[in-house]
Amino acid sequence: MQSENTSSLVHSVVNTFTSDIDDVFFNPALRNAISYDCMIGYFNSSSFQIIAKSLLIFLKSNLDTKMRFIVSPNLSKDDLQIILKWYKDPK
Repeated sequence: MQSENTSSLVHSVVNTFTSDIDDVFFNPALRNAISYDCMIGYFNSSSFQIIAKSLLIFLKSNLDTKMRFIVSPNLSKDDLQIILKWYKDPK
């Protein structure tokens, strides 16, 4: 059974030209999420600026949460070094 909030999220259409997608979709959805899967076609570190508010809400909601990112294999040298550093030492 879906709650009223979840049901409205699933069936909503968000126009990103007139609405803030974080406020309308990501923030409410990630408040109760247990995992976060994100696919970014052309990834660079500035992509995190776009999803920063929703990531913060997700990470604050539960310390046992898991995130997975699927990104383009075409990474800048700097971004690749940062990702490898996080992978080796996620602290």
